Amino acid sequence: MFMQKKLIPFMIAAAMLSEGPVPLLAREEKPAPAKEAETNNQDDKEKEPVEESGQTPEMQIETISKNTANKTFKLEEGKALRFESTDDSIVTISDCTFELSGKTLSDGDDKTRNLKEYFKLFVGDNVVFDHCDFKTQGSQTMDSITDSNLFLQGENIVFKKCTFSASHYEGRYLSAYMGEATFLDCHFDIQDHLKQPAFNVTEAKVQFDNTTIDMTGMEADQPCVYANSQDSGALSFVNNSKLTIKDNKADAMQLNATPVELQNSKVLVQNNQNGIAGGTWTLKKKSNVSSLENAGIGLSIFSPMTIDDSTMLLNGNTGQIDGFIDVDFFMNNTTLVLKNVKDVTLGSYVSQGSTIEKEDDSVFEGTKLVKDEAETLTDMSEPKKEETSDETAGADEKQPAVDEKDDAGDVQQKPAEVKKFDVTVRYIDSQTDEDLHEYVVYGQPEGENYNFQDLIEANVPKDFKIVAVQGEVSGTLAKPIEIVVSVQPISRYYVRVNYLNIENDESIHPSNQVVGLKEDAKWDVSKFDKIEINGYEYVKTDRETKGDGLKEDTIINVYYKKIIPNSLQPNQKPSKLQGTNTSAKTNEGFYITIGFVALAAVLLLVVKFFTRKDQDEDKEE
Repeated sequence: MFMQKKLIPFMIAAAMLSEGPVPLLAREEKPAPAKEAETNNQDDKEKEPVEESGQTPEMQIETISKNTANKTFKLEEGKALRFESTDDSIVTISDCTFELSGKTLSDGDDKTRNLKEYFKLFVGDNVVFDHCDFKTQGSQTMDSITDSNLFLQGENIVFKKCTFSASHYEGRYLSAYMGEATFLDCHFDIQDHLKQPAFNVTEAKVQFDNTTIDMTGMEADQPCVYANSQDSGALSFVNNSKLTIKDNKADAMQLNATPVELQNSKVLVQNNQNGIAGGTWTLKKKSNVSSLENAGIGLSIFSPMTIDDSTMLLNGNTGQIDGFIDVDFFMNNTTLVLKNVKDVTLGSYVSQGSTIEKEDDSVFEGTKLVKDEAETLTDMSEPKKEETSDETAGADEKQPAVDEKDDAGDVQQKPAEVKKFDVTVRYIDSQTDEDLHEYVVYGQPEGENYNFQDLIEANVPKDFKIVAVQGEVSGTLAKPIEIVVSVQPISRYYVRVNYLNIENDESIHPSNQVVGLKEDAKWDVSKFDKIEINGYEYVKTDRETKGDGLKEDTIINVYYKKIIPNSLQPNQKPSKLQGTNTSAKTNEGFYITIGFVALAAVLLLVVKFFTRKDQDEDKEE
């Protein structure tokens, strides 16, 4: 028994030094083996829920190529119509009603590189609508210039004595893409339109003859009427036609250089965000253009404008340009020609590199704003402030508003003036950096959230496509914005190399690209592959970096992963003193500590045993 008691400390020490289970300070589950992990991931992918589309009506796009009368077409979700002649004969659609709702549809080839048309009604060559009624609700499918409720693309399209009504439509309502279309004795009533222009004209000639158009209550990000002809597109209003764009939170008209002609017709733009921007205007035969009480500039022109035996009234607009406020009319490097004019009011106007030419005895009214004169007008209209000390100087400038007394003697606070900025979109040739086209949105209020992506895409020059966009395309307006859009001919291709974080697909370095490549051209961007990026290491490239030709624009993604400080380098094996994770290092340190403690206990027991033994032998002697 005594011997067993002696051996107990040794047994405890031996047990502590053994490799049996010992409680750990931290415990981490072992990862699954690589093959098992891959299997599990694959199972997870297979088990991911698939989004259910629900029971969507089957798409039906019918083509009508023969005369049709006295029918009602209810084109709900999943239904659309094409009208076009199969030969040179005229297809007449008379006394029909069209009730349009749901989203636009397309029957285009998914594999084509051309833009697909999305529509509820597509009208091609040689189609005449006579005494028809069009009633529209619904929305666009794609944010594209070729997506429209009524899509016109053909020669000799005529609408005669037709009525058009649309309420809360989201997208382009009427797009005249190519060809010629005439609206004779028609009436449009467009209310509460959303997202895109109600009217969109690209390269079609559109004439409104004795036709009235009313647009109200629109809240679209784009203007109510948009035109961007680079070649053949044009707008004309003749024979007592009248376009009224009134009480909209959207801009009224953005026309770029599109020809616009009025003959014995009127355009009234009143109480909108901005008035009329652009257009190559010709007013003849007692026509009139009026732009009144808009939050921005009433009329801005960048191409020649001719007023012949007609009138124009610009007044009450509150646009800002070049440091001036309450601007009604802005001319930029162009000419205003007046012929046989007796009643033209330009209001307060700013002229930059422009001239007003008067023929015959033409006269006009207006106040040209010049900086020196503006200062004089300010000095004359406001009493001089009294001299102030240094302590009080500038105090008024710090106040966001100025208090004034009204006629009754009550103090009224004038609201602080809201700053406005211009947004300029420049289109340049991606190979030569040559300026191709410039588009300006004037007088946008400070603090307004904006997104000009749609505007950028809509204004791409004809036969070009976007390669890259530089600038703040979206955000909150706090300064003048310039966006530079690099474009190249649609017959050429580009190869772009992106550098992405493999964990989240976020860009970690500016892209490199080669532009202007022909279809059969050899190309090589291997020098842009595997570049060094500080803080990252290369992982993989997702496709070849050279080739003998192209059939489409090509994007190559090069993936990297972030380098973690003090982590293992590639192909480095963990050593005994460098574990693969924190828990392993903690456990190893714990074992070493226990070993030293146990060894010390054994040595202490051994010393104590032999000391006791020596004492017993001394006693026996």
